[in-house]
Amino acid sequence: MTVEYLLFDLPSDHEVEENVVTECDVIRAIVSNKGQGKKIKMVRATTKTAFTRERRSTQSVKYVHLAGHGSKTGLELIGGSVDWECTAEQITKLVRRLKGKQRRVLCISCCHSKHAADKMSSKLKGYFTATYFFHKDNIRFATAMTVWSMFYHEKTLDKLHKKKIDREKIVDRVNKYLGAKSGAKSYDKVLAFRTI
Repeated sequence: MTVEYLLFDLPSDHEVEENVVTECDVIRAIVSNKGQGKKIKMVRATTKTAFTRERRSTQSVKYVHLAGHGSKTGLELIGGSVDWECTAEQITKLVRRLKGKQRRVLCISCCHSKHAADKMSSKLKGYFTATYFFHKDNIRFATAMTVWSMFYHEKTLDKLHKKKIDREKIVDRVNKYLGAKSGAKSYDKVLAFRTI
């Protein structure tokens, strides 16, 4: 089977020390329960050295999920930080350039993910067709888990983001759900989408 889901799991010290289930563990479970478990590759790293280690790339990836702790300048790992430009380079080393009408999305799950999307977009051209990220700078773990659980439960490979309605449907459903849970009559935008 080919790899279609590439998950970057970059846990913090408390997640490692307390043996906490990570966001990527949950995503793997959701995708596996949809019968796609053999199509997942997980890259887990806690240091810059481990994150930047050489790995083999693949053409077939359709979803790349980056889960970690972010700042305006980059990813915060236990063993240091990696700026967003270096992060983009590491991601593109594991996926090949898109050919023809191929599509691939990047989901950025960390604080300051909007900054990440902005800083990485030029290096991601040709490798990704779109990115999903959080609209707000700071995001709580529970919110991230809810967003991505809904996202991967709803999204299918045949509806990657071919039509505007497909991408807006999942973004709107996530945002409306979170707004309703907060008791607000109108909701703040939590999840955002942008083509690359």
